[in-house]
Amino acid sequence: MVLPNTNLTIGKQAFDNCRSLAKLELPIGLSTLGNQVFGENTYRAIYTNPSYIDTSRQTNALTFNVDDNYNSSLIELPKFTFEFCKNLEEVYLPASITKIKNGAFHECNNIKHFAAPGLKVIE
Repeated sequence: MVLPNTNLTIGKQAFDNCRSLAKLELPIGLSTLGNQVFGENTYRAIYTNPSYIDTSRQTNALTFNVDDNYNSSLIELPKFTFEFCKNLEEVYLPASITKIKNGAFHECNNIKHFAAPGLKVIE
């Protein structure tokens, strides 16, 4: 599923427990995520696109679409964003994300690769 650039906000729990949603691309203009928006999903990876990783064949992935400087309009991950995403192994966040709030990756115990080049605050 590709969300259009007109979607600037995704509300609380909008994609919570959507285990059959194998691939989701978020727009560059996305500026706000609600709490627990992607909780209990089967995502294996979170990417930025364009990326040095070929995501074209990836399934079970969430992709942040970004500009040439790896930025989007999103600056923080809210509480419990990816809570209980137990399959999550790779996380590559946009450079624009500077804050990760409490519990954003709660019970995501299988993360092996994590990159957040703009990160300044973890609550």
